Amino acid sequence: MDIFKSPDVGGIDLDFDKPDPDERRLALFIERQVNDGQLSHAGYRQLVDDEKLLRQAISVALNGP
Repeated sequence: MDIFKSPDVGGIDLDFDKPDPDERRLALFIERQVNDGQLSHAGYRQLVDDEKLLRQAISVALNGP
């Protein structure tokens, strides 16, 4: 995924360098990227609208199936 923020916009608050990513921050990051138009609204809106589905997807992404 490509992340773009113009210089006049706040930075990304996610610790990609941590060994154990924070699931809450990752969820917030995904939501913000969808709202900013950096991630496809059609492709990610279902996750953003369904908290349980989003948590499940993040868990699978971080921990495997």
